[in-house]
Amino acid sequence: MPTFRLKDADVSVERCRRFTLGMPMFWLKDADVSRLGCRCSGRETPTFFCLLYKYLILILLTLQFNIMNASYNLVYKVNPKTKEKMWYAVPASKGLLDVDETAKMAVADTTLSKGEYKYAMEVTNDKLVSLILSGLTISIGDLGKLRLSFGSKGAATIDEFDARTMIQNVKFIFSPSKSLKATLAGATFQVEGVVEDGIKYGSVKSYRLAKGLDTGEEEGGGTPGGV
Repeated sequence: MPTFRLKDADVSVERCRRFTLGMPMFWLKDADVSRLGCRCSGRETPTFFCLLYKYLILILLTLQFNIMNASYNLVYKVNPKTKEKMWYAVPASKGLLDVDETAKMAVADTTLSKGEYKYAMEVTNDKLVSLILSGLTISIGDLGKLRLSFGSKGAATIDEFDARTMIQNVKFIFSPSKSLKATLAGATFQVEGVVEDGIKYGSVKSYRLAKGLDTGEEEGGGTPGGV
């Protein structure tokens, strides 16, 4: 199998795949790219072709892992219009990641520590909130943009306008980026469990077994498309 030589170490394509999961390019953080060499089938290959080969692999991996799965539960509940019970898909909530868990996930496969990440986020939060309140729209990486929004009651004259009582519906509005919208549009939806009468079953199969129904049907195939 072709390998890339980073300084004194040969890193196989398969090992590179582990470092590119969700974060392509991070595996080169400790490498001097200008000194990168490549060895294919025991022969030295010009650096240009090695880099081209490397980036093609990373592009393919990025395209592969950009197709994400969204989990949902099938819930049996009342249709508000017809008052009849029907099956609905609802997002399968996994709970909330606290600050420490989020930091641990964010710094995985990087040279950052949890403390450095948390400090950077605290400083960023302090600065960004005041900027948003001042009227600026803030870009949050590749996720989207955050801005302030509110309405107000009308006043007959300038002197009659009272901001304390007339400004209302103050809120932050998040606008997803094009890449985030594309990820959602291409997501594959997978059924995780079934909820009926407040009881959750771990899978469609377990629900069918509990209800004495036929279990021969394949459970929860994915369906592409956004919400």
